[in-house]
Amino acid sequence: MPALTCLPQQSAAPLPAVEVSAGSVALVANTAWYLFNFRHNLIRRLVADGFTVVAICPADAYVSRLEMLGVRWVEWPLRRASRNPVCEIGAIRSLYAIYRRERPLIVHHFTIKPILYGTLAAKLARLRRVVNSVTGLGQVFVSRSLWARAVRPLIRIWYRLVLSTRGAAVMFQNRDDMATLFPKGASRRQQAVFTPGSGVDLRRFAERPTLPRRPEVANCRTVLFVGRVIAEKGIREFVAAAEQCGRNGVTARFVVCGDADAGNLSAIDANTLDHWKQLPNIEFLGHVDSIETQLHNADLVVLPSYREGMPRVLLEAGAAGKAVVASDVPGCRDVVVPGETGLLVPPRDVDGLCSAITELIRDDARRTAMGEAARQLIRARFDERIVLQTTQETYRKLLVQRPLHTAEIVRTALPRGAFTLSLDLELAWGTRGRPRAADVPPFLDGTRNAIRRLLNLLDEYEIPATWVAVGALWMPSEDGVTKHPWLRTPRLAEVPAGDSHSQPHWYAEDILEDLARCRVPQELGCHTLTHTYVKPGTAGRQELERELVQFLALFQQLGLPRPRSFIFPKARMAHFDLLAEQGFSAYRGPENKWFESLPGQLPRAALRLLDAKLAVAPRVLKPKRVHERLWRVPASQFYSPFMSVGGRVSVAERVNKAFKGLHKAVRNRGVYHLWTHPFNLGCGTDQLLQGLEQIFAEAARLRDAGQLEPISMGDMAARLNRVPLHDLMKGE
Repeated sequence: MPALTCLPQQSAAPLPAVEVSAGSVALVANTAWYLFNFRHNLIRRLVADGFTVVAICPADAYVSRLEMLGVRWVEWPLRRASRNPVCEIGAIRSLYAIYRRERPLIVHHFTIKPILYGTLAAKLARLRRVVNSVTGLGQVFVSRSLWARAVRPLIRIWYRLVLSTRGAAVMFQNRDDMATLFPKGASRRQQAVFTPGSGVDLRRFAERPTLPRRPEVANCRTVLFVGRVIAEKGIREFVAAAEQCGRNGVTARFVVCGDADAGNLSAIDANTLDHWKQLPNIEFLGHVDSIETQLHNADLVVLPSYREGMPRVLLEAGAAGKAVVASDVPGCRDVVVPGETGLLVPPRDVDGLCSAITELIRDDARRTAMGEAARQLIRARFDERIVLQTTQETYRKLLVQRPLHTAEIVRTALPRGAFTLSLDLELAWGTRGRPRAADVPPFLDGTRNAIRRLLNLLDEYEIPATWVAVGALWMPSEDGVTKHPWLRTPRLAEVPAGDSHSQPHWYAEDILEDLARCRVPQELGCHTLTHTYVKPGTAGRQELERELVQFLALFQQLGLPRPRSFIFPKARMAHFDLLAEQGFSAYRGPENKWFESLPGQLPRAALRLLDAKLAVAPRVLKPKRVHERLWRVPASQFYSPFMSVGGRVSVAERVNKAFKGLHKAVRNRGVYHLWTHPFNLGCGTDQLLQGLEQIFAEAARLRDAGQLEPISMGDMAARLNRVPLHDLMKGE
């Protein structure tokens, strides 16, 4: 047997077009501002782990910043302040539609409406893994209005229902919120996960940037408020305390960093805000991107909020080494150790707030000691890395408890449409016993020329194909007279001895060399050893096993990579477990056209012709797991020769049908699988290859647009059989 150059190992070649994604995680919030400011390091971690991160939220100025982190944004038309039932039902419906389209592996809800609406939408869309981060219970639980008191019991029930949903993990930022929603001893309470808010990035506060103080405030202490300018953050009390401190002779400037939140029901009206800005000892800076400088230049940080989840500003103040004054409410009391890291005062108590501010402003030593104690507390308990690790562990547990089913594996491995080309390389071996074998020699005569030209096209358009070969093509006789020992059976008596020179219709060592020289790695698969038809039953299984064992031994002798893909001759399929046992991971399934099951050849032929002439869009399905690590890659369209029905079908009609298949794959994220036999191209070669070139050019255009991926059957199966998703989520 002549020495042959090995084909490149497909497992070592880079996958064409796109990287393998670890799947998608959807982060859902009521603003892009929230996701960017509070979850940007979680996003960075997920992107680094290979996940596709989808941000689902209304449009605002922070969308572009999210996209710069590598996030794909999907707009959710949510009105945060709306109480209109029609609008709210519309928000749920639109989120349901997004979930049905995106099908994320994990959906993570933040803030109130996303939790309440998103969990319901996820359940309707049959998403299997939901994480709800309760970052605070919102205005309805702190407001004293008649409306809030009326709806509070209903909202509490709604919370309990969505947070108890099967397959949903709940993350609380403080135990007060959990106690409000779940009675003591409730099973859901035992399963809750606690995180220190969104944590704080200690590295941001390692350095201490300072700004020169203006001469007129050089001797003043600075009292800093950071937050949205809404009533629930205690801004009214902060302003009133500033005025009272001024009247009491306290030398301090009060600085507010934050914008009015027009989307919030308790936003401060413009007239009141304009009045406050005229007060002598208060300065409104509006929104500040880098709050580190303001915190480091502050002497005291104040948050007189009515209720919190886990207030980020208090965490950042502690990281910056600042003492704080805050309301004695849920969230704040989880951060502040009274008398050690700051002071707690009753909510809405202006006198108490003014006294606490005055006490610490006038005692530099105590204030400094509190700031240092706060720094140590934040470093020990509120490091953002703790939150990231806890969040990832929550994701991991969900994925272990609810492993990926087949459809999710396919969506993860093939995040966009796929184009697969498979070619049954069988030459005359495929004509054995067929009634029209006498018509085939002219096709075989032109096959080598067609294959070489086809390989040039595959290189030009960078298309990897799966070439499944009859192994006997590479078993020439050594002396030109005596057949290979495996071919000396009565069943193969009509097969001549020889090689690619003396019997070019039966042997093809030269084609193997051509495949090896192809610049774009071509996959080499198995079409049995001698093109035997697979039969059910014990005898059929034994025959197939013998053919597979000999085929694999032949590949090993030739130094070829172990084949991963198999195609049944004449689509006579059985013994899938045997394929899996022999290490195959993909096989081509039938086209499953409904009319192929009709009795009689004439009706089937007539319907095939009609189907081709009308260029009916081919079936574009997704791979299906058949046995352990074996996947069926469904066929879509046969690229027919100018013979039989194919003789009445123009190339333009073939191409039109193929274009419909490619575009359908893009829309459905399915697999458009085109297949043929190389000897089908042996007659009418110019026309048929021109048609294939048009198909390849369109596939390449869609690939370059990021909508489609040309991929071999073996590479597709390798992706589908990759490491389970939760193993990719490595904590620090």
